[in-house]
Parts: sequence; C-alpha cells; structure tokens
Amino acid sequence: EHDNNCQYKLVPCPSECGATLPRCDVHVHVRDKCPLRQAECPLSNVGCTSIVQARDVSTHLNEHADKHFLLISSRMMEYQNVM
Repeated sequence: EHDNNCQYKLVPCPSECGATLPRCDVHVHVRDKCPLRQAECPLSNVGCTSIVQARDVSTHLNEHADKHFLLISSRMMEYQNVM
C-alpha cells in the first residue's frame, strides 16, 4: 500500500517521454521539463501562433525563419510608425 502512495517512488512520465522520476516531481516535469510538453513559439510575442512539442522548438525556428523574419520586420515597421 505504501508503494501506491509513496511520493518518492520512481514512476514513468505520463506523457511517455521515457523519463523516470519521483512521483512528487511528475507535475513539474510534465509542466516545465518534459520534451513532449506543448510549447509556444518563442516568437509568439511578435505574432507566431505555432504551438509545438518542446523538443521541436529549434526545428520550428529553423523551418520557419522566413515567416519569423517577416513578423519581426512588420513589428519593427509598426514601432517606426508610432515614433
């Protein structure tokens, strides 16, 4: 019975990323560290609406560099018009 409730028992990641961690750390892992968690594009503040798995952020940035460049350029033009 203790085994079913022990917060330090090693359990697999529920997202099946392959990690094994203490039960008490599962929530933080799934929310902040799991490579399979959903992650916003780091350029969401300039208009990219993509959501990818955390492990794929770098690939997303490389594959959409042209789109990101246009978003950043557009944002810069908006700032110039305000000034």
